[in-house]
Amino acid sequence: MTTLESTSEAKTLPCPYRPKWPARPVYPINRLLMRWGYGVRVLSPFPAAARTGSLLVLANHIGSCDPLVLQSACPRPLRFMAAREYISWWPGSHFARWAGTIPVDRKGKDAGALRECMAALAAGDALGVFPEGRIADEEKAVTKELMPFLPGAALMARRAKAVDGAAVPILLASVEGRHRSQNMISPWVWPVPLAVFRHSVVAFAETTIAVPKGLGLEESAAFLRDEMTKLRKLHGLQN
Repeated sequence: MTTLESTSEAKTLPCPYRPKWPARPVYPINRLLMRWGYGVRVLSPFPAAARTGSLLVLANHIGSCDPLVLQSACPRPLRFMAAREYISWWPGSHFARWAGTIPVDRKGKDAGALRECMAALAAGDALGVFPEGRIADEEKAVTKELMPFLPGAALMARRAKAVDGAAVPILLASVEGRHRSQNMISPWVWPVPLAVFRHSVVAFAETTIAVPKGLGLEESAAFLRDEMTKLRKLHGLQN
């Protein structure tokens, strides 16, 4: 992030999103519940260089609880995209708004959601995205292989700009474990007993990456999938 030369220039730049106060206590509570409810362990820590500034976090998607598991391992708040129908009911709609969740219409191309994501990254936010676009099916639960990445995630990775106008750094993350295919409610309802039987892990890449120039959308999506596959194999999360 560039150093601001003057106060007037600082006023022209957007500020990173901060969760509204009703949502702020949930972050430490979630960290504790994920540790006790799913026994979440971090195999490789969140890199220090990614703790500030614009950041696009790409992770695989194995269950509804992924945002909670991933956030519990992150030292900074992440904004997530979520299907509009999942956050349109009360009180979920209020919490989603407080946490800065970006609603997306899954029935077609949602240009408005993409613009909001781009604006969030340009403001210095950390945005969590699941490029597979949906939860892995039962076959992938056995093979642990990643599903194809959607072109929309590649488009965001290629075109998003940070506060200083540079390309947004991409941090790959991988989740795996017993929360696969589980819903988002169970660790909150039965946190302590489940820790005995459940075990989930999060692995972050050591450094951020960028999509090589000259690649098309499909090639960019394949590149990101290949890089995440390498991360998963490095930590024994995929054969």
